[in-house]
Amino acid sequence: MIITALVDNRSTRKEIMGQHGLSLYIETADKNILFDTGQDDLFLKNAKLLKKSISAVDYLILSHGHYDHGGGLQYFLEHNKIGKIYIRSSAFLPLYSEDSAGNFRFIGLDKNLKNNPRLIFPQEEEEIEQGIELVSGVNSYLPRASSASSLKVLAESGYEDDPFDHEQSLFIEDNGKSVLFTGCSHTGIINILNHVFSLYGKYPDVVVGGFHLENKKGIQEQELDDLIDFIKTTKAEYYTCHCTGLKETEYLLKNSSKIKTIRAGDRIIL
Repeated sequence: MIITALVDNRSTRKEIMGQHGLSLYIETADKNILFDTGQDDLFLKNAKLLKKSISAVDYLILSHGHYDHGGGLQYFLEHNKIGKIYIRSSAFLPLYSEDSAGNFRFIGLDKNLKNNPRLIFPQEEEEIEQGIELVSGVNSYLPRASSASSLKVLAESGYEDDPFDHEQSLFIEDNGKSVLFTGCSHTGIINILNHVFSLYGKYPDVVVGGFHLENKKGIQEQELDDLIDFIKTTKAEYYTCHCTGLKETEYLLKNSSKIKTIRAGDRIIL
């Protein structure tokens, strides 16, 4: 399996632009999978530079309904005519972010795209094909990511805490390796991993994605230490990116040899 980061907040190559967002190009033995699209058409530009064909993508998986992960959906539809698109139906709800002053900013997707016939709305656990499955419906046994408290959904009664039922992860087993891809892990990366364990009876060998640990109130060392302790029990390798936070990532790298980073332009070969 080859995993290439098309979009991330930071880039490790001069010619590859970075952007607040995420897009991963995944090549298995016989399938090409795009996991998220970033904000706009940057994933297309970087894919061309990295010699990855968007027109050859078999499946697009959108991890949740925020613009920095699904904002490029329209561009994907224009440049790919064959790929099936998997997204939770609740990803098109009016999703917002609240700042420290109590102001709300729309961070959702274009609801007009929901009726596109190429979109598939999966169940909580759905097998796309053998070895490629979607996982959602995560129970919060432990507190969710503390930094997710500012994320809201606009309901009839007003702004409410986002339950994140529009979030899904991708689980792939290929060539003897199991890999879990997470978009932002709003429901909590430990909760997601425990949910995966409850489904498959094991933790994945590799975890790739954002952990949503960046907190405007300052680095939450206890939350990070709890994650590091948990990681030791899973025996998995971790590649984190995007929303984990710069200071938080530095802390994790300093205190755990099992954690690495992936940035735009980087490639992981499993």
